[in-house]
Amino acid sequence: MQEEEIDLRVYLDVLLRRRRLILVVGIIAAVTAFVVSSLMPPTYEAQAALSVAPRRSNITLTEDFVLSEEEQSQLDVKRHADALTHIAQSLDLAETVATAQPELLEEEMPLNALLNSMEVTTEGDLLVFTASAHDPQRAAALANVWLEATLEKIN
Repeated sequence: MQEEEIDLRVYLDVLLRRRRLILVVGIIAAVTAFVVSSLMPPTYEAQAALSVAPRRSNITLTEDFVLSEEEQSQLDVKRHADALTHIAQSLDLAETVATAQPELLEEEMPLNALLNSMEVTTEGDLLVFTASAHDPQRAAALANVWLEATLEKIN
């Protein structure tokens, strides 16, 4: 069985012959990236957290079968977190925030853009709100107002 060897000199010769083109393209890409990043306004993020513990109770299905608080919480934690995240990221909540604090909207910002500027994640019993804006005060205010609106909606 005859093995074919790959001759890397052929590829190296091509790279050496085209080194100027490769260098020019790399420099143009770096300069373009620098110019674009210099012209873009900075984006600031602010976070707020809301502790939401699920309701705890004992459920008795029959006298022989009782779910303890721990067993019930294990069943409900994921669904509870998903429900709270869904509420916190709803378009209805974005509309509530826009109505309550219209100054938080950037230049004629549609509700979808406002909703996209807010990210809600769960970490255990915490809902973490991360707001993005071109102004640090606006990002902090948006995170706080969104947290308060979510709290009202949950309650």
